[in-house]
Order: sequence, then C-alpha cells, then structure tokens
Amino acid sequence: MTDNANAISITATELAKLTADFRSVLAKSHGNINGRVVIPAAQVEQYISRYCAMSGNISIAESPTIDISGLHIEGPFVFPPGGYPAMDVHNTIFDNKATFRDVIFHGKVDFKSIGDGSHNTEIIFRNVQFHDVANFDNANLYRASFKEGILFEGKASFKSAHCGEMEDITFKGYSDFSHAILGSIRKSIFLKGALFDQIDAGDLRITESVFHGSASFKSLKVSVLNLATVEFKSDALFTGSVISNDCAISGTRFLQWCDFSDCEFSGPILFSLNTFMQVPRFYKVTMYPDVSFHGPQFKCFKSIEDANAYAELRKLVPSQDGEFFAYEQRARANAMLKQKWGFSLTALVSKAYDYASGYGQSIVRPALGLLGTIILAWLIFSKTSLSNYIHASEGRAHWTQDMDAAFGLVLQNVFNPVAFWGKEPPFVSDLASVVYLSIVQTVLSLGFITLLLLAIRRKFRKGSE
Repeated sequence: MTDNANAISITATELAKLTADFRSVLAKSHGNINGRVVIPAAQVEQYISRYCAMSGNISIAESPTIDISGLHIEGPFVFPPGGYPAMDVHNTIFDNKATFRDVIFHGKVDFKSIGDGSHNTEIIFRNVQFHDVANFDNANLYRASFKEGILFEGKASFKSAHCGEMEDITFKGYSDFSHAILGSIRKSIFLKGALFDQIDAGDLRITESVFHGSASFKSLKVSVLNLATVEFKSDALFTGSVISNDCAISGTRFLQWCDFSDCEFSGPILFSLNTFMQVPRFYKVTMYPDVSFHGPQFKCFKSIEDANAYAELRKLVPSQDGEFFAYEQRARANAMLKQKWGFSLTALVSKAYDYASGYGQSIVRPALGLLGTIILAWLIFSKTSLSNYIHASEGRAHWTQDMDAAFGLVLQNVFNPVAFWGKEPPFVSDLASVVYLSIVQTVLSLGFITLLLLAIRRKFRKGSE
C-alpha cells in the first residue's frame, strides 16, 4: 500500500472515530427526551464542520456516514455549506429553525421521520443538491420549504411525509409522494416517473410544472385538486380518486393518456383552457352537477374508443352536449373511413356536416358557406359568356328589367328557386348549363340555410338551459 493510500486509510479511520466519539459523548453527557439525545445546535454544527475539514482528501465512496440521527437539536441550526457524503438524520427533531443552504450531498441521505408532529419547526432547503437517494419518508415537514434550485438526481422518497412548500425543484430520478400530505408544488420538473397515489388528506396543488415521465395520482382522497399550467408529457392517471370539494384544472396540457375513471367529485369542477392530445377517460365517474369544460382543446378523433369516450362526456356534461356530440361524430366518421379504406357514404356525409357547420355548433361556417356560394355563382353567371344567355322574363315587374340579370338569377336561385302556381320566374335562361348550375346553387344554398337555422336554434336552446 502506498503512503498516499495509507494517508487516505488513516483519514477514513479518523472520520469514523470522530463520529463514534461524537455519538459516545452524546450518550454520556446530555439529557434525553422521548428517546432522543438533547444537544445544542452549536455542537452539532461543530461536529459537521470538523468532519468537513478532515475529509478533504478522501473519496466520497470511502467516507463514513455523517450521523446526527435520533437527536433533539436545541436552538437555531445552520448546516455548514459544502459537499458531504452520506448522512443520517432520521428521527431527529429541530426545536427551532433549521437551514440547509448551498449544500451538496454526494451520498445517500436519510431524513426519515424527522420531527414528531408536536414540533412545528421551520426547515429551509435552499440550493441543495442530492446526488443519491434522498429519503424523507414519514418526515414532519409541514413548515419546510424546498426552493431555489433544489436538485434530486437519485430517487426522492416522501412517502407518508407531511410536506410544506416546494418550488423550483428538478427531480431527475423517480419521485414517490404516496400517502403524503402536500402543501404545494410550483415551477418544478419531473424527468422520470412520479407517484402521488393514495394521498389521503389536505389539498393537492401543482402549478407551472412539467412531468416528463408517467404521473400517477390514483386513489386520492383530497379536499381540493388544483392543477394550473402543468404539462404531462406522458400518462396522467387519476383513477379511483375522491375530490370532496373543488377540482380546478386549468391551462394544462395532457400529451398522452389522461384517465379519471372511477373518480368521485363532490364539489364544483372546472376544466379551463386545457389541451388533450388523447381523449380523457371519464368512465364510471360520479360528478357534481356544476361541471364545465371551458375552452378545451381536444385533438384526438381517431377511433371508436375515442368516440365512446366523448359519448361518456356527453352524459356527464349535458350543458355541453352539442360540443361533445360533434367530437363523438367526428371520431366515428374518421374511424369508419379508416376501416373502409377511405370510403363510407355515411362517414362522408358526416364529414361534410362537420366541415359545413361543425355538427351544428357553428353559425359562422354555414353563413360563410351561403355567402361564398352566392358570390361564386354571381361570378360564374356574370363574368363568363353565360351572361349572354340570362335575361329578365317578359311581362314581369319593371324593377326586374333594371336589375343585373345575372345577380337577379343568383338571388332567385336562393329565395325563389321554383315558379309557384305556374308563374314564370323573374329571370330565365334557355341554356341548359345555366339551368344545371342554378340547380346546384339552389341545393347548396338551401343546405347552408338549413344548417344556419339549425345552428341558431341550437345556440338559443343552449342559452336558455
């Protein structure tokens, strides 16, 4: 073994002895509360500072664990900035403010069961990096705040923890918040899977965050669910959850599956300005009557499964029956065309209805269609040689003699397409092509007028409900 290796070995031994002496002194010279050794914060800080000073030439892998577990730390505690190996803080109580700032933990960190519920201590994490597993299971972090560039490179576990405010956090590894009680999560990034299953109390509020991996929120039992400006790049699953009060999901993008099946909503529900790249699933859902999808963007109309999902939404949100009916029919038409290699008379008629009026949802489309038909017919009849074959009929009212014959024929095709009671129409043509084009214009115009009247009727019915 080289001299340098001996030096490293001695240093590691000394670090282990430093920790052993620290624990030995604690056991002999300090009091005990509920099985925890009572110690002033200054002594703990001194131990950590000496450890840091002695470990300068030893690798993280060889460094023994910093052990401040099972303590009752009195007074304000400030963890000395710097880089550290593994650390054990489990079952420790801070009876005053505790601050972790500008710290890098290279090894595993154990914060399990810190606090006991009776000490409502403020714990601050600022610019802290966890390069290995970080375990906060069952921790009492009610007044804790994780902010300003927190990084979890390994797994972050907060199972059954009572968490405070989290902001500006990057989770590079898997994160587990199952059974936890959460404050809020803001401006955070989850690069792998995130588990929030069976959260059983409080509110769940997540804003301005991005989930790259799958996000599971199964079997929640929370008072409020609030998702605002969140992006789910993979599946988001909320199945079997119970929301006892408000549910508000706004400005959120669901790029993959979104499943709310078997959920129970006991309060008002608002889905506002969300984007769904796949049809959200709401099968077997119990909903509060006050539910609204305000300004949603539904992007998927591919299959019969999509059509069935929209049909389910029609039942759950009767105030938007027409909108979801249109989505359902669009999906069915696309699925039929796909199954029959692009041709299905029923599907083609359905698609024409969609383009012409959005299945009765649009007033603008048929109005523009009618106007476009009139303008196109006038251009054909007046700007081509066909104009020479259109004239006012003899013996009609004088005003028809002064009107442009082509324009008169266009209006006649819309409002008086047939001669009533055997009377000759105001404008006529002896050319067969003009007659055939007039029939086409009449059919299209009457179709657009019918769609326009249906859309207006639907709008008034919707407004009166």
